[in-house]
Parts: sequence; C-alpha cells; structure tokens
Amino acid sequence: MIYAAAAARRRPGIALALAGLEVAILANAVIQQDLGRALLYLAVIAVSVFLIDVTLARWPTATRPVPVRNAGGEAVFLIVSFALGLFWLTGRFVWNLRPDPGLLRLLWLAILMGCVFNALPAIVLLARRYRLTDLGLQITGLQAVPLVMATFAAATFALSPASITWRGAIEETGSIVALIGTALLAAVPEEFFRFVWQTRVGAWLKDPAVGWLVASACWALLHGPKDWDESHSLPATLMGVVNIVPLGLLWGYLTHRTGSMLPAIALHATNLWGLQNLS
Repeated sequence: MIYAAAAARRRPGIALALAGLEVAILANAVIQQDLGRALLYLAVIAVSVFLIDVTLARWPTATRPVPVRNAGGEAVFLIVSFALGLFWLTGRFVWNLRPDPGLLRLLWLAILMGCVFNALPAIVLLARRYRLTDLGLQITGLQAVPLVMATFAAATFALSPASITWRGAIEETGSIVALIGTALLAAVPEEFFRFVWQTRVGAWLKDPAVGWLVASACWALLHGPKDWDESHSLPATLMGVVNIVPLGLLWGYLTHRTGSMLPAIALHATNLWGLQNLS
C-alpha cells in the first residue's frame, strides 16, 4: 500500500481518475441498493494491494525492465488490433453478425483468433525477436497470489456467499477440468493483452501508471458487447464495464510489481467469487 500511495502522490491525475471510478461505482450501488457488496468489493481490492506490497517486501522478486524496442509503433499496432477485436465482439454480441461460410467467414474467424484472443500481437512481437520472458512469461511473483486468493475467498464466503459463481460455472462447463480449461482460455490472452498494453503504452507515454490505467480500461471495454447482449441496456452495459475496472487494475498492479503475467493469470483463472458482478 505504501508503494501504491507513493505512486498516487506522484501522479495526482491518476489518483483523481481512481477516485472518480470509486465514486461512480458507489453511486450506482446506492441506486441499485447494492452498496454493501460494492463496499466489500472495493475493500477486498484495497486489502489485496496491501497484501501484494507486504508479500513482495517480505519475499522480494527479481524483476528487470521490460524491453520495448519501438514503443510508439508497437502501441499503434496494439490499438489497431484492439479496434478489430472490439469490432468483432460488437458484431457478434450487439449486431448478431454470423457470416455465411466462405472467405468472409474465414476473415471473421481470423479476427476472432488474432485480435480477440490476441494471437496476432503475440505473433508479431515474437517475430520482432522478443523472448517469451520479455512478454511476461516468467515464473516469478507467484508468492503474492495465495494471500490474495484467500482474501477474496474468505470475504465472499463470510459476507457475500450469494455472489459466488463456482457452482454455476461447473454446471455450465460440465466438469472441473473443463472449467479450468475455459478459465485459462480466457485468462491467458487477456492477461497477455494487459501485459503488452501496460508496457507499450507506458513506454510510449513515458508513464507506467498511465499505461496501467489505459490497459485496464481497454480490457474492461472489451467486455461491453457481451454485457449488452445480456442486458440490452446502455446504462447497465456502461456500469458493467466500470465495475470490473478495479479488478483489472488489481491484476495489472500485480503484473507491474512482479514483471510477470503468470500471477495475474492465476488470479484471473480462479476469479469465480463474483464480487465485481454488481447490480
């Protein structure tokens, strides 16, 4: 928390944006009569940041600067890939597009795999001779994961058991093995997205905190089309996006502190506590 507080003092604009985010979440929770769960959600995020700081201070992890060879060019490429991914998700969940078999369908599937699942940025960055460790695939920082997992589990079981989505997720996927596979299928590309966005945008704008905030906001925005498909309400869709930003910021903070996306993948893949699913 000391690390986070010091960063906030150095970057008052970021601190103001985070305060505005919290106000929006709490104001909507008051309207939806869900203030208790919103307060619990934000409190668990804050405690998790504190535990990350304490754990990494007690058991430091060796981190090195992430190499970024052409921050501006790579950031622009990521923006284009993001736009194509958002277009695909909007087409699928808002416009209900399902191209007929043929060349258009192949292009549709290519955008899905390349931009929604972030295969294209991975291929391009690897072609630029980045190593896997340069792209966040290194076993480090995992010591910060268990306490955060335990915090989410304990808080949810004790204070908001109705939020837990484990049982529904297992019923939907059919087995724990299938659930793990589905969770990793979502977590790996999304946390890769977060890692490369944080590092490239942060280097481009010469401010890692801005990269952290932008990465989490864009990650949350990608969930908007699916939220629309479920609610068909613009206010509900916007708040669905806003509500998950703190969770993304927590995972992004852990990624920044450890220099690895593996701890965030572990937290993301096991995030079936549902605290972020506010009304």
